[in-house]
Amino acid sequence: MLNIILFEDNIIYKQSITEMLENQQGYQVKAFSHYDEAIRLIETGYVPDLAILDIVYEGASPLGSTPVKDAGFQIAEKLPNEIPVLFISAYGEEQGIKNKSREYSPVDFIDKGEIGRAHVELQSRGHLV
Repeated sequence: MLNIILFEDNIIYKQSITEMLENQQGYQVKAFSHYDEAIRLIETGYVPDLAILDIVYEGASPLGSTPVKDAGFQIAEKLPNEIPVLFISAYGEEQGIKNKSREYSPVDFIDKGEIGRAHVELQSRGHLV
């Protein structure tokens, strides 16, 4: 079974992606809306088979914690290099996010408006079986 870590601050996207991967494909997804929670899981030694990470993120931290900018990039840095990363964002071209994501050698960069395409792309590249 493929284990996926999903980091997405938008609850609707988080639920939609999680349901698609778990219910339709049978994958195990650990989904987080808070940077601190995702980092804590990784620091326990959890190693996913795939990471799907939202990039632009400046809120939704638990009360009392500081919002984190570009948290998806920071999470990617904590993962072992061999873990494939798919970055997602609604701000790809507008803020140069897509170009910056290339520094992390992602599997791909998907605009949130094209989430359905992400699944097809990952399957075709052998990251989803």
